Amino acid sequence: MSTVHHSWWPALGRHRLASRRALRPRVEALETTSRVDDVCRRASSKLPWFRDWSRARPWNSRRTAGCSSSSRAATVKLVHTDGTTWTALHLNVDSQGERGLLGIAFDPNFNTDKFVYLYYTNPNPGGAAWATGEHNQLSRFTVNDSNPQQPQFVNEAPILDWNTLSIFTNHNGGAIHFGVDGMLYADAGDNLQTFTQGGNTYRVSQTLANLLGKQLRINVSAFNIGVATRDDTAVGHLIPSNNPFVGTASGINQLIYALGLRNPYTFAVLAGDRDDLHQRRG
Repeated sequence: MSTVHHSWWPALGRHRLASRRALRPRVEALETTSRVDDVCRRASSKLPWFRDWSRARPWNSRRTAGCSSSSRAATVKLVHTDGTTWTALHLNVDSQGERGLLGIAFDPNFNTDKFVYLYYTNPNPGGAAWATGEHNQLSRFTVNDSNPQQPQFVNEAPILDWNTLSIFTNHNGGAIHFGVDGMLYADAGDNLQTFTQGGNTYRVSQTLANLLGKQLRINVSAFNIGVATRDDTAVGHLIPSNNPFVGTASGINQLIYALGLRNPYTFAVLAGDRDDLHQRRG
């Protein structure tokens, strides 16, 4: 079971960076290991820290994890400043290998809309034709803080389904963060999937016909005001009209902002005059 703890602060807190050691790149041979202790270590190390919190709600990242290679559950726990914890959400996920709860981001307008976004591996089919089995998914939750000491994540609203995953549980690195432009950026690894073109075989990170191995740029605000629906392929809805591959890619793949990513297990946004997106790659 994947478990992540976050701190609930009376004032805006500071984020903590995970140790470099916990996030060091691994070669593919090690990524496919079946040792349960290594699976648990990778599952806990991939639960990310979030710069978004310093701009939204006073949670600060503390990470702890208990997991098993067969677990189908993720638990989000919040930690009060006195060290007491409570469960804000139980989520059905596949946490094998590099799958699991991949990212959390708070809406830039959280103080008024109470929205929080989770990016996770759903073991079930999604709502789109390209997600017929296990897949990564972006969902919006609402934070019910009627009890401010024990807020809950409620009312899941699925926004986006990635392509169906293969039997391989590695190269599933990913994260989500809001950019200074208000768009939500989301990364996904290539899942070791390939395609053939001109007699040559390439990773799907090199094609504009698949969301895996890419960074996406998503307009979740259009979803929040009811303009966009789940997996909406209309430009100007989930797909920002100024995305770089609008008109070049087709359908939902026009969400692609960058391609050629092997296993981008996290990234950071540096606030300033422009969006600086810094990747960490496995």
